[in-house]
Amino acid sequence: MFASVRQALLWMHRFIGIGFSGLLLIAFFMGSLSVYDRELDSWMVPQIRLASSDSPLSLDQRVVPQVAV
Repeated sequence: MFASVRQALLWMHRFIGIGFSGLLLIAFFMGSLSVYDRELDSWMVPQIRLASSDSPLSLDQRVVPQVAV
C-alpha cells in the first residue's frame, strides 16, 4: 500500500492530527457557546426576555446611599 514505513507513518500522523484538531475545534466552540449561555437563551426564547422600560435609566434613583454607623 505504501512505498515505505515513513510514508505510512506520515499518513497516520496526518489523519490523527486532523481528527484531534477537529475534536479541539468542537471543544473550543462549545466552550465559547457556554460563555454566552444566558444571551443565547434570551435570544432563542423571547418569552423570557425582560420588558424594556420607557423611562430613562438613572443610577441616582437605583443606588441607595449607605449610612455610616
